[in-house]
Amino acid sequence: MSIIRKIAVKIGLSERRRDARVHPRGIDAFYWTGTKEERVKIKNISPTGVFLLAGQPWSPGTSVLLTLQSQGWIDGNFKQRIRLRASVVWADKDGAALTFVPQYIDTLGWLDLMSKAVTLTPQNDAVQVFRMAKALAFLMRISPSAAGEISQLITKELSDERSATALEVMLQADEILVSKGYTPRTGVSAPLIRRILEAGSKTSEELMRQSWAGLLASSCLVGSEDSISLTFVDLLFMLRPLHVRILMAGGQRAIESGWMPGTSLSQAFHCTMGEMKKIAENGKMAGIEWALNDLHDFGLLELTVKPLGFAPLDHANLTLTNTGLELYTRCSGQLPPHQDEIAPAKTAF
Repeated sequence: MSIIRKIAVKIGLSERRRDARVHPRGIDAFYWTGTKEERVKIKNISPTGVFLLAGQPWSPGTSVLLTLQSQGWIDGNFKQRIRLRASVVWADKDGAALTFVPQYIDTLGWLDLMSKAVTLTPQNDAVQVFRMAKALAFLMRISPSAAGEISQLITKELSDERSATALEVMLQADEILVSKGYTPRTGVSAPLIRRILEAGSKTSEELMRQSWAGLLASSCLVGSEDSISLTFVDLLFMLRPLHVRILMAGGQRAIESGWMPGTSLSQAFHCTMGEMKKIAENGKMAGIEWALNDLHDFGLLELTVKPLGFAPLDHANLTLTNTGLELYTRCSGQLPPHQDEIAPAKTAF
């Protein structure tokens, strides 16, 4: 019987006892020190909190960013990790008792979501149940009316692999909003959320997942409009990982020059093909030229002018258009200060 099943049995989930803790099996814990993650032993755990052995001399009220990880974790396997915010209730020489601080809901609501997550997670793995519950809390915040449809999408319509990726997109979007101190709006449309998760769940590239998560986060900000967000969903859907690496490099170059979201660029940016290969992670020249041309055709990047004759390309234009800059901003989880009309997306391929 898994840890979560034991928890479910102990709390009924009818008794609703907040102290129904059990000894952890198969879970490692880490807390964020501000510069790195420090491993700490768990004495016991429940759906609402955890007792950590020794570790830092925390005082009551201290906020802790805690990561729970399945033992035997493989680097890059996001399905085996979940980051939870917690607060120290009390501490002594032996350790500290922490209560989880779920976003957007109270403790009773969190228990209900944990109960639901147990039924929605076939593997019944503790970390994956926490991941499901946290994603459901986020979903209930941004679109209560869409919760049923999106839950159906994740648990019934998508494959196990795509379901896990869709959850990761939601969890990363949530982390972006929390880290920036943004409060998401309520009422994001189900079609918009579905479109982002269906598209974002198809990728195995971390940069692509981050981009879809950023787009979901920006779509949840107060002032965003679903119809405009869908336009940028269509744009991102046309892009492949190489396109996005170039887009992000162009946006980063603009940021480093002092550009601010919502404004136009005051200068152009170019780079050598040697630099371009690093951006493309050693992609082939033909593929790089293809991606640069695509981004220009999509209205996201200024034209890279080729040398006359058969001379090889010796530089790349990394100057994003206004539409490219806005897509970069949204994929970073932000909205430009002013939403202007954008050019319609061109048909891919």
